[in-house]
Amino acid sequence: VLSTWRRSGIAVLVCTAVAFFWASDLSSATGRLLTPSVRYDRPALTHLSAEPGNVERISGDELVLGLHIDGLVPTVAQLHIRDRSGDWVSHRLPIKDATVAQRLSLRQSFDYRWSAYDATSATYRVTVHPRPVVAHSRVEYHYPPYTRLADRTDEDGGDVIAPVGTKITLTAKSTRPLSRGWLDFDPQPEDAQQERVQQEGALSDDGVTFDLTVASDQRFTIGLTDTSGIDNANPVSHRILAVPDESPEVAVLLPGADGELGKAMRVALLFEAIDDYGVNQAEIRFRLNDED
Repeated sequence: VLSTWRRSGIAVLVCTAVAFFWASDLSSATGRLLTPSVRYDRPALTHLSAEPGNVERISGDELVLGLHIDGLVPTVAQLHIRDRSGDWVSHRLPIKDATVAQRLSLRQSFDYRWSAYDATSATYRVTVHPRPVVAHSRVEYHYPPYTRLADRTDEDGGDVIAPVGTKITLTAKSTRPLSRGWLDFDPQPEDAQQERVQQEGALSDDGVTFDLTVASDQRFTIGLTDTSGIDNANPVSHRILAVPDESPEVAVLLPGADGELGKAMRVALLFEAIDDYGVNQAEIRFRLNDED
């Protein structure tokens, strides 16, 4: 009788353990038996963990999309990407040590998700914010009076070539609304230790304007910060070439050599004056014999 009770007790313990460890499976199986018309989805054997999920980045940055796999680990995973075209494009990537990583250079926003064997991740969004870019620049030239040159405007501005003393108005149109715009000047070659000099610009609805006077040769870039705090990247370097006002040149054509005056005590003088911006006034300086 004692042996029978022992066997009964052991059987009860075994049944209790089975019920404890497999209760969910038994319940699931019972449910399927009771509702045969309801579709049953087998639990996935592969489990995916994607990184970084939903993120925001700046155009031109790099981003690594990662995937960690638990459970049944296949040899290949697929990265699915949907850009603004609306179509999903799949990329097969090998799995190593239960992980996958794909480095992307960001140009536009996109959705992505992962799949491997019988598992598919949630869909995530990478939002890419564009950097401000100089879309168009205009240079207005206001020449100094000594040049006798009329003011002009270069609608496709960039490099500046102008006489010393010319006043320049440089307008840069931006692809984004701006919170700041500045000119960043390179140090002069004779003073390489000099810090870069910046000149702030006046903001407008669609760009920024700078006023400066041409004094010497320089190099500069245009810096932009949009209203989201994003700076432009790798701005184009421009030159300012300052054209000096050269001294006029004079050549005496007649008489072409030393000589003696005749009885009339008269001599014909002919000279030629050349200047890069023209001659406004000419005068003759002379002396008689050894006088001043």
